[in-house]
Order: sequence, then structure tokens, then C-alpha cells
Amino acid sequence: MLHQLRFVIAGLVIILVNQAVTFAVSAAVPTALRPAGSTRYALVQNETQRDIGLPFTWESTGLSTSVTIPAGKTADVMVFFCGVANPGGNYINVRAKIGSQLLLPNFGGDGLDFATGSTAAESHCVNFHKTNVSEGTKTVKIDWLAGDTNPKLFSRSMIVILNIH
Repeated sequence: MLHQLRFVIAGLVIILVNQAVTFAVSAAVPTALRPAGSTRYALVQNETQRDIGLPFTWESTGLSTSVTIPAGKTADVMVFFCGVANPGGNYINVRAKIGSQLLLPNFGGDGLDFATGSTAAESHCVNFHKTNVSEGTKTVKIDWLAGDTNPKLFSRSMIVILNIH
């Protein structure tokens, strides 16, 4: 009888230790983490040279993709953009949009400073995000704005990640 009781007590100790470890691990999750969901990816790239048309006017970089957020769901959208930029001695700003909404950071709609001052082609990357984007099929795209008629973009790529929850 004492032998069987030891097994029951040992089993209870294992269950209690397991519960304590599970609680400690779940309590250690930072509150800044978004809710877990299903993940979807979209990848787009374009190697051709993109010249600025009109200075100080937002134009398409030639990168866009369509994504669908299922009915009754929202998504956290992350966009990673890289390209080789030659600002022609001036500047190039970029911004990301999903539908008509700007992703962050966007500095009041002026996008991010992507490349400034150089007259050489250099590789640059920026990241954008927006939480709780509503359901539906939407276009994700990167736009650019340049401060002169000389800037160029080459070898552009965009990775879109959706955390749907």
C-alpha cells in the first residue's frame, strides 16, 4: 500500500512541477508580442531600373502584390523592402501601403528616408508594419518620392508577412 502511495505522490509532484513550469514560461511572454495566428507570405522582386518621372511626386516602385485577409479576421502586416538606390546627389523616400492605408513608420505620409546625398548606387533596406488590418483582398505596394530627376532604383524586392488572427 505504501509503495502504491509513493507512485501517486510522485505523479502529483510531476503534475505540479509541470504546471509551475508552464505558468512561468507563459508569464515570461512579453506583452508587446502580437497574438499568435496563421502566417502567410508574399514575395515580389523586380530587377529593372526605375527612373524618377516627376520630382516631389509619389510614384510606384513597380512592386505590388495582392493579399487576402479572411472574413472575420484581422492581420498584422509586415513589409520588408530592399533595393539598390542612386539618389543622384539628392534623396529618395519610400513608403508602404496596404490598400489606401499607410504602414508605419510614415512620418506624416512622407515615408522613410531611403537614400540621401550619394551619387553612387548603394543597397538599402527598410521595414514597415501595421496591426489589426481588416478583412478583405488588398494590394500591398511600395511607393517612392525623389527630390530630383536623377534618382534611380534597381534590384527591388518586397517581402510581405501577414499574421492572421
